[in-house]
Amino acid sequence: MALERLIDLIAEQAARELAAILAGFWSQRPHARIAIGRS
Repeated sequence: MALERLIDLIAEQAARELAAILAGFWSQRPHARIAIGRS
């Protein structure tokens, strides 16, 4: 059960990072990609 919740958290975080990367490319903002890379 705990493992399933952990997987859900990781999947949610990955989806947020992917969305942020896509938004960065879409709006042509390089600093958005740099911020993702640091985290």
